[in-house]
Amino acid sequence: MPNRPAYLLLLASGIERQRFADYVAALSPNLTRLGGRHLAMAPAPMLEQFGHNEAPQSVLLSHWPALESLREFWNSPRYLSIAKQRRGSGELLAVALEGAYLSSMDAPDAALAVFLGAGPSPALLEAAGARALTLVRERQVEPLEGNWRHGDVAIYAWSSAQSARQQLVTFISGQRGRALLVPALSSTRGAPRQADPTGAETSVAA
Repeated sequence: MPNRPAYLLLLASGIERQRFADYVAALSPNLTRLGGRHLAMAPAPMLEQFGHNEAPQSVLLSHWPALESLREFWNSPRYLSIAKQRRGSGELLAVALEGAYLSSMDAPDAALAVFLGAGPSPALLEAAGARALTLVRERQVEPLEGNWRHGDVAIYAWSSAQSARQQLVTFISGQRGRALLVPALSSTRGAPRQADPTGAETSVAA
């Protein structure tokens, strides 16, 4: 049986903009060297929050071929050196999440939703066109940095941001948990305009 894919979820708050941009710029080539791939990279102004409100957070989400390669990256001397440059500025929560065996990364995604805490029924979202990347109970969330306090985690991909938004509006009507909607970087529809970590727009290749 093949390895399950894995996901690295970073939630950052209160980190000075340029310092965070420098961190992401240093992070990216080292991440790809061990098989990681960015799926979402959104500063707080680009996030759409649904459910109970908290302070805006920047989101970085990456896909990995297996948990072992993710852990190897996180504990590598290269990454530890990068992390030292960021520490002391704001808060970073980082967790490793194991994904589903059948989570294909070939579909063109327009948006990703990260559910924190109690989420809607997977069958409800999948019937509306969502594709589950990972569904992880709180006890299975693997904290890498910071004190994880958000409960369960579920990540879904949509080919349409509008469809995702409609489902999330329905979700918040029940006042259950919290969801973050972010543009996906994995779209295969050319090179969409995305925001870089400083909040400016840039072209991102698929």
